[in-house]
Amino acid sequence: MNLYLQMLAAAWVAVFIVDLSGFTDFWRALLARWLKTSPEWLRTVKPFGCSLCVTWWTCIILAACHGRLLEPGPWAAAAALAWFTGPIRAAAVRIRDAVLSLIQFTKHSQQ
Repeated sequence: MNLYLQMLAAAWVAVFIVDLSGFTDFWRALLARWLKTSPEWLRTVKPFGCSLCVTWWTCIILAACHGRLLEPGPWAAAAALAWFTGPIRAAAVRIRDAVLSLIQFTKHSQQ
């Protein structure tokens, strides 16, 4: 069960880093400047261009590290988590908005 919880956590971290933090746009801009090319061309570079790819490969690497690469369960979990990166992203945005609303409410109630 520990592997599946790690895979779930890895999916959340991948969605945050790739989709929400802006880190991938930052490193693409740096790499494009270094290569003297357009950052749009680098959008197609896999596996770091989308949270689905990052989640898939991270989960597969985790399964390999746990010695469970030949079992079908980790592969199915990796596929399911990669497929659910869209809903994970939506849930993360809702959680962020709720926390920000709570902070604003707390700020206004103290004044």
